[in-house]
Amino acid sequence: MCGLAVAANADYLFTHDRGYLHDALNRHGVQVAAPGDFLASALDADARGVLALLELQAATWAGGRPVAELLDAFERAGASAFACKVRECL
Repeated sequence: MCGLAVAANADYLFTHDRGYLHDALNRHGVQVAAPGDFLASALDADARGVLALLELQAATWAGGRPVAELLDAFERAGASAFACKVRECL
């Protein structure tokens, strides 16, 4: 995975795995980020934009579901801090 991120000139590698070589990847311009942390940062930077995207995603996810169910899915996927921050914004 690390080699693919470098070869693809990726800016980010999203993973919950803490075993990645952060320093080595940073030298190649690749930042390793946990998905929930990245999403929480995006929410801090542009809450209205992220909330609008979540509404669009919920509307198309599995034929259309409430945002609350989408946030439950984020929690199950390990992004509970992000889901909590979104709920505080709603």
